Amino acid sequence: MKVALLPPKEKDRLVVLDNYQILDTLPEQNFDDLTLLASYICKTPIALITLVDQIRQWFKSKVGLDIVETSREIAFCSHAILQDDIFIVADALKDERFHDNPLVIEAPHIRFYAGAPLKTLSGHNLGTICVIDREPRELDSNQIVMLQAIARQVVNNLELRLQMKSQIQARKQLEISEEKLKDTNRQLELAIEKAEEMTQKTERASQAKSDFLSNMGHEIRTPMNGVIGCAQLLSTTNLDSEQQDYVETIQTSGNLLLSLIGDILDYSKIEAGKVDLERVDFDLIQLLEDILFQHALSANKKNIELIYIADLEPSLSFLQGDPYRLKQILNNLINNAIKFTDSGEILVKINCLSETTKGVILRFSIQDTGIGIPVEHLDSLFKKFSQVDASTTRKYGGTGLGLSICKQLAEMMGGEVGVKSIEGKGSEFWFTVRMLKQKSYSPNSQQPILKDKELEGKHVLIVDDSANNRSMLIKQFNTWGVRADEAADGITALQKIHQSYQTRDPFHIIYIDMQMPGMDGLTLGRKIKKDSGQDFSDICLILMTPISTTNTEEDKESDWKQQKKDFAAYLFKPIRHSKLLESLYCAKKTKLGKSIADTNDVHSNTKQSTKETFPPPVSGPIAASARILLVEDDKTNQQVAVKILEKWNLRVDVVSDGALALKSLSTIPYDLVLMDVLMPKMNGYEATQHIRNSKFQTINHQVPIIAMTANAIKGDRQKCLDAGMNDYISKPISVHHLKEILEKWLPVNSVSDSSDSDSANNVSSNVLESLPDVMFNVNTMIFNPLSMLERIQGDYEIANQIIDIFIKDAPVRFKELENYVLSDDIRNAEVVAHAIKGAAASVSGEEVRVLGSELEEIASRGDLNLLKKKINGLQVAINKLQHEIEKWRKIKAWSKK
Repeated sequence: MKVALLPPKEKDRLVVLDNYQILDTLPEQNFDDLTLLASYICKTPIALITLVDQIRQWFKSKVGLDIVETSREIAFCSHAILQDDIFIVADALKDERFHDNPLVIEAPHIRFYAGAPLKTLSGHNLGTICVIDREPRELDSNQIVMLQAIARQVVNNLELRLQMKSQIQARKQLEISEEKLKDTNRQLELAIEKAEEMTQKTERASQAKSDFLSNMGHEIRTPMNGVIGCAQLLSTTNLDSEQQDYVETIQTSGNLLLSLIGDILDYSKIEAGKVDLERVDFDLIQLLEDILFQHALSANKKNIELIYIADLEPSLSFLQGDPYRLKQILNNLINNAIKFTDSGEILVKINCLSETTKGVILRFSIQDTGIGIPVEHLDSLFKKFSQVDASTTRKYGGTGLGLSICKQLAEMMGGEVGVKSIEGKGSEFWFTVRMLKQKSYSPNSQQPILKDKELEGKHVLIVDDSANNRSMLIKQFNTWGVRADEAADGITALQKIHQSYQTRDPFHIIYIDMQMPGMDGLTLGRKIKKDSGQDFSDICLILMTPISTTNTEEDKESDWKQQKKDFAAYLFKPIRHSKLLESLYCAKKTKLGKSIADTNDVHSNTKQSTKETFPPPVSGPIAASARILLVEDDKTNQQVAVKILEKWNLRVDVVSDGALALKSLSTIPYDLVLMDVLMPKMNGYEATQHIRNSKFQTINHQVPIIAMTANAIKGDRQKCLDAGMNDYISKPISVHHLKEILEKWLPVNSVSDSSDSDSANNVSSNVLESLPDVMFNVNTMIFNPLSMLERIQGDYEIANQIIDIFIKDAPVRFKELENYVLSDDIRNAEVVAHAIKGAAASVSGEEVRVLGSELEEIASRGDLNLLKKKINGLQVAINKLQHEIEKWRKIKAWSKK
């Protein structure tokens, strides 16, 4: 066994360690969370935060180990603190330094060790964040990066802890000063100023922690989304049953980890008071329908019916508030309902508790037929980290934070939460929120309205074993003036059909549920169409089917195809009101002998498509020939924006910094400015302040200015608005989001698109046909062509051009960055790193984007030495990205474009 040498300046190091006053203290949640995160990320049974003093290594936090300290002579961390970078021992038994170490040959039997040193601001390594396994292994590059990031956060927590301790001491001193020096106002004022200064330091430390949590969440989610996405694509290939199980395990584990991380980060933000509610207009019914549709597949796998009933006046669907946070609550509760329900149905109900001229109080209820909850556990459900029992945690997963987050979000929106449950029969979770009404409400333009008067008074029969679903459909049909009757099963339906003919009031349309006990929907359809006792040929049948039913292997069988011919159209469940209305029009067209349009959730029986497509080309109320000034210094981002804007017949002028923008705005009356925020010479914030200044020589001081930035953090958005900008769009630019922004701020007029919808749909179809080759011939962690094409709506021409510019411009940008770093120009280095990050995001070069973001953050801190160490990694990543792009371009699907 080899004993580690003492670090240089060991005495100074021990003094610094002692100053933190951390040794032999009680466990603290902040450190325990980071240790747990390290264990999760590196997938090791043991993780430790260690501090090395004169004779021992002591564990501030630990996972998977019972002891609290070991001798310094045998500690692996004694070697790790001698390093500037992470210290890894792949197999201790094969390493001459450790093969006879007591920690290796005896408990805990260490075989693998990786420790990232805890380097303080003064440059001393106090200890490590380390992960340990009893089997030899390696860490991948992402795990190494994450472990180093966690080490930095441990040091941040040490600094925060020290500052908070100093603040407490300062406040105590203030109290003493107030008692002793009541007659000396000046001294009291000085003491207050000192206390305020300490408070500001603490707030800055808290902000740093909040920013770290946000960035850490993004950095973890990025590789996890790559893993999950590749697993999803892999599952569509030819796999045997064992391989398919492995892929499903990857997807399940990845989604669980994302959920765990999301819950922890969300809760931390709420606890720190960093969550602010938005106030935007939204459509409540559309929001709810979108949520239910997202959960439809997982519910259908368990044979669960998803239904909603909105007992609201039409105007109360159009509200003002925070739809994202409302969606977060509903998603959590609906997901829990599906998780704890094996069969039956889940009903989401909305009703209005009270209403004023300005706002409403709404009550949401999520009822399931699941396992229920014991009465003795109901009171603890909404407490943080709470689960009914440990076995539930193991079987169903989760952090126990979801309901706590729901409670706090509901309370932030002026409401409350509650639960009713009967064990073994089901549960009802409910919450209330206060919402404002939209200031301008136009029911004719926003609500699905029956415009075809011929359909009013038509007789409709709904056949469904779910009483709640029948009730919802009947209510909606009555709203449109369509007469609706109901039947709970096939036999009752046949009886009512015969009676309707006898009374000379036949049904014109029959909606039949696919999945019913006894007689299913297909059987009932066949009986209606082939009943020899009566001619029912005039009746139009529409099948209500779960979203995945028509995409099963059975769809290929001839008898299934034959049975489908009995139906005019298919309506996917859960049913959207707009699609229900479209099904009425389909029924009318079928009866007239015309072809049925294939409209998303409503499908004809002669045209079935399982392919998804990119959104069609943008064509909406954007002012034709409006003149736009694009202020952007990166050529790749310039090309993306210009090509999109030109497709909408908009005139675009491009300048590369704020000073040139001011010059252009002094001579040309632009309709709108797209302004990058971080540029050389003059940034977007400064340029905006000059434009808004009435003393400055610009033609229009009130021209709409839209901020463009790759920093998609809420604080950055507020900073843009405070500078005088009108709105905010994050990079990489999405066609959909850009269109929404332009429609909001430009004068309204129709725009002629340069490409028709048919050609665009062909592009989309061709793109998707090539996706298996696209995704499996490139490393999507380095270059993700699908992500890029989705943003530009499958336009290969634009993709080709922006890639060409990036490949040409990236080496030039890197050389600029390198020169700025070598000349110690930290400000311009930050600007160029920001530009590289944004350009990489535009081509979906994820690894380059992440490294560019890291270099930008290091430059913003002024850490020139670390910047010099990290810059070479960016050069390697750019080369890898160019290589992956060239591989993709050789694919046959690409060469055809």
